[in-house]
Order: sequence, then structure tokens, then C-alpha cells
Amino acid sequence: MAAGPPRAFPESIVSLMLILSLAVQVGLIAHVIKTGRSMIWILAIAFLPLAGALAYVVVEILPGCAETKVEAGEAIEIVTPTGGGWGIAE
Repeated sequence: MAAGPPRAFPESIVSLMLILSLAVQVGLIAHVIKTGRSMIWILAIAFLPLAGALAYVVVEILPGCAETKVEAGEAIEIVTPTGGGWGIAE
């Protein structure tokens, strides 16, 4: 009985990668719908699994990580080292 050529990856690793990829796609598509982003992202994520997901994260999610959103009525406190920006620090 011939053994055949050696495999680069065992079937279990390939199956795990497929399941993980599908889970990431489903999660990102849910994020697109939840946040009201353009529905074109759904097509990109679904039909270009790695490239679409990576593009969505880089273009839509990462830029928003540096923002702090304050809702109307929320109070914020800004602390400056000179006690308001005027004169010598106390």
C-alpha cells in the first residue's frame, strides 16, 4: 500500500483554521451590522475572507480605537499641570 506524498499540515490543523476563519468572519459581519457600517463590508468580508477582514479592521475599527466619545450630558475633567493653563503650577 503506497503512503502517498507527505502532507504540509495535518487535517486537524486545517479544520481548526477553517473554523477559526469562519468564526472571525461571522463576528466581523455581526460588527458591521451592529455598528451600522456600509453593507459593502459584508460582501468584502464574506468573499475575500482574509483580505476583507484585515481591511475592515484596519480601515474601520483601528482608527476608532484612538477616539473617546462623550455623550451629551457626560462630564469630563481635564487636568493640566499648571492648574488651568495659566501661571505657575501649584
